[in-house]
Amino acid sequence: MINILWGGLSERNSDLIELRKRLDEIVILIGTPNVSDIFPLLAPFDLQRIESKPKNIVSWFYEIFESVIMNRLKTANVGKDFLQQLLELNQKGDDKISLPNHEVKAWLLDMMIAGTDTIPTTVEWATTELLQHPDKMTTRPGLIILLEFLTYGGR
Repeated sequence: MINILWGGLSERNSDLIELRKRLDEIVILIGTPNVSDIFPLLAPFDLQRIESKPKNIVSWFYEIFESVIMNRLKTANVGKDFLQQLLELNQKGDDKISLPNHEVKAWLLDMMIAGTDTIPTTVEWATTELLQHPDKMTTRPGLIILLEFLTYGGR
C-alpha cells in the first residue's frame, strides 16, 4: 500500500513496524465506543482519552507525511503515484482545484487507514455469517474462508 501511495517509506523494517503499530492504534481508537457519546456531560473530561490519543497519532503521521512530501519535492518526478497526483493538485494556482498541504496529508492518512482494516473486517464478517449459517459451511468456499481466518487470525 505504501508503494502505491508514495513509492515506499524506508529501507528500515523498524519504520514499517512503527507505521503498522500506529495504524493499528488509530483503527482501534476509531472503533472504540466512547462513554462521552452516551453521557455528554463527561465529554469535557475525555475519560478514555479517545479525543487526545488520536491527535497524537495523527500528528505523528503528519510529521512522516511532511518528510515524505519534502523528499518528493526535492527529487525529480518519480512517477504518477497517488502522492504525485496530490502534489500536482497542491501546486495548481487555481483556488477551486488546488489542495492545501494539510489536505494532502489528510488524504494520505485516509487512504492508509482505509487500506489497513478492510481485509480483517471482511474476513471477520464472513466468518460470523458462516457460523450463523452452518449449512453454508459444508460447501468448499465456506470451509476455505473459515480455514483462512483460523490460519491467519483475521489479518
